[in-house]
Amino acid sequence: MALPPALEEIRVMFILTVPDDGDWGMTLDSFAAALRERNPDEFIKVWDHESGPGPRVPSLQFGITLGCEDFEGTALTSPQGASIKGCTASHAAQFAQWLRERIVPASEDITFNTEAGMEWGLPDVTLPNAPADELQSFFLAHLAAVEEEDTRHAQ
Repeated sequence: MALPPALEEIRVMFILTVPDDGDWGMTLDSFAAALRERNPDEFIKVWDHESGPGPRVPSLQFGITLGCEDFEGTALTSPQGASIKGCTASHAAQFAQWLRERIVPASEDITFNTEAGMEWGLPDVTLPNAPADELQSFFLAHLAAVEEEDTRHAQ
């Protein structure tokens, strides 16, 4: 029987958003420009969603390199935020720091959840304005709570 991965190795979608009463002033153009400043070769694709299934709001699909790994994400302006797929708590912390430095005004907060956390009904949580290692610990605590829900519901 295989052992479950250590929390540090778990890969999930992290979702970082503006709090209900906040406003980052983010546009898809400003998000794309910040990505290009970071790396001119990052993948960026804007979808207008004027037809087809799903919400009728524009979105930006992007690629971002964190450490030595490439990740995919999506940014929205309604609601304002970005998600990053298949990343560890360490990579999510790096992404959150980049958002804080390049996208989110100093006076605004970032809330987060994970796809699994949302599925279990865990509330969005405000991230502290902290270094990456503290953010990683914060994300690991969230993943531990998700694992507790998985275990509780598996019984």
